[in-house]
Amino acid sequence: MMKIISLLICWLVISAGAFAQNSDTNFEREIKELNQEISQFAGQKKFAEAVPSAQKVVELAKSNFGETHTEYAKALQTLGYLYFVIEKNDEAEAALETTLKIYEGKSDAEDLQIGVLETLASLKYKDNDHKKAIKLLERVVELREQSKNQDPGKLMASLWSLANLNYSVQQFDKSAEIYRRVFDLRRTQNAVNDSELLDAYTRTFCSLNKADKGKEATNFETAFFDEVFRNRNVKNIDFLKVKALDLPPPQYPAVAGKLKKGGQVKVLAVIDEKGNVTFSCAKTNQYYFGFVNAAEKAAYRAKFSPVVINGEPVKAITTITYNFSRE
Repeated sequence: MMKIISLLICWLVISAGAFAQNSDTNFEREIKELNQEISQFAGQKKFAEAVPSAQKVVELAKSNFGETHTEYAKALQTLGYLYFVIEKNDEAEAALETTLKIYEGKSDAEDLQIGVLETLASLKYKDNDHKKAIKLLERVVELREQSKNQDPGKLMASLWSLANLNYSVQQFDKSAEIYRRVFDLRRTQNAVNDSELLDAYTRTFCSLNKADKGKEATNFETAFFDEVFRNRNVKNIDFLKVKALDLPPPQYPAVAGKLKKGGQVKVLAVIDEKGNVTFSCAKTNQYYFGFVNAAEKAAYRAKFSPVVINGEPVKAITTITYNFSRE
């Protein structure tokens, strides 16, 4: 939600100045003034109060530009973003779907189209329509790949969102493929830091494991350390000196309790600069008796002493072993 709010405010600032240099007609001046009102409301996070002004802009743009004009689409996009933020999802979807149809016929509206697609994907995710959300993000990636002025950073961000969505709905084959692509792209970017590489690695490794590709995951793990981190002489990620402050035990699964089963699960955990676990996954694909799910949940509750290297807090990666006893 915060990303959408930031996007909305930036979008409104741009829209407010849309007629700044060429506001010769009365309706253009009125649109400019209304957009400035919307921008002020948004800056104060009074998004509901901005809706009436946005609706007026839509009416003015429609009557003076027509229903196929880019300026009408931009007005609808603003209104759609406002509806999204105040959680009027049906209204937001209707406005943005119409906006998208207009942009799709414009060769110069690629970036505008991407913004609408990403917001619609967020809407569909909120509605639990994950299949549609994935399709929308796939279209975003496709547009970024086809762009004449391709931005590697934006492409990686879109791929990352698509991979995360596939991971969240347990489409691990697909998420592994996309995370691996992000990992490979990040390796080629000099501006990318080792922390970002670490995130891409852990997600790739875990997706491969969960996709029942243990051998491929092991090979990837070896290549990660040997070919990337050791050769890069990494100094801002800790792999060895992590100190646990609190390791809450996992909840013993009810199914395992009934069957009096025990087991052991090793969990890969990524720890941020404050000592909190930001990502965890079992280093196995065997979901027997609920142990894996319980161990992963327990890892997120763990707390570690922040790791400091050369006076700076850094990310860390470690393995937590959870033992489930039948006693």
